[in-house]
Amino acid sequence: GREDRTPAGGRTGQTIAKELNAGRYVRLSVARTGDSLRIAAALFDTRSDSLLADETIRVGTDITRADSSMAALADRLLFPTALRRTRTDARHGTRSIVAREAYIRGHAAIDHWDLARADAEFVAATKSDPQYAQAWLWLAQVRSWVGDPVASWIVAAQQAAAERERLSARDRVLASALLALARGQFDRACPLWGSMAALDSSDFTAWYALGNCLRSDEAVLRDNRSPSGWRFRTSYHAALQAYRQAFQLQPSIHRSFRGGSLDEIRALLVTGANAVRP
Repeated sequence: GREDRTPAGGRTGQTIAKELNAGRYVRLSVARTGDSLRIAAALFDTRSDSLLADETIRVGTDITRADSSMAALADRLLFPTALRRTRTDARHGTRSIVAREAYIRGHAAIDHWDLARADAEFVAATKSDPQYAQAWLWLAQVRSWVGDPVASWIVAAQQAAAERERLSARDRVLASALLALARGQFDRACPLWGSMAALDSSDFTAWYALGNCLRSDEAVLRDNRSPSGWRFRTSYHAALQAYRQAFQLQPSIHRSFRGGSLDEIRALLVTGANAVRP
């Protein structure tokens, strides 16, 4: 279980990488510890042979079942900080580096609230890997935030749900909520986003989606305690609280209200005393 920088034949990893015109290469060492294997990986720059990143994982002794762990190891070596920012579970994703890079650029665009750019990057990711469930999920999420017609993103939501085994536990909830929203099932979608927000109060996606969901639900229910005998199923006060939390977590969202859209934010936050909820 020791690292050997000079493989059989006397050719180093750097030499082989140069012959293949590879910009980076990985050295691995494997050691058995009890009933598991400890795999240490180090990523090097081919030209300078300098260390770029290193990670260690443990897997079972049957390495034929370690595909997801090895994919996670590769992601952590290549994208050590980007995936944490996107709340992406590295165990679930794609083997296409082109798709992963587009996915990360999509989330960077969301950070700057450039949803048109994010849409384009997630589309690029799905084209590079049509089975990239996370990219389909975020394509649906972004288009729902923009307010695009459901017909333009329900297929993406369905694709993400169909590949749910490739999603993390959090993203499975997100996929279920989006699909319920696409089908007009607000009574199912809103509680799902609410559960995500309750589980992690720093989850911008959950808070903003919850605000949109609560605001969009127009259903009324019978309620004998109400003077009219009816009440809205959702609370607009709760929607405003969700929006406030989302705005605090991602201040860049104000960019969506530039120019002549001041009326939109006034309507959103009910700044007038004569506002009526139809």
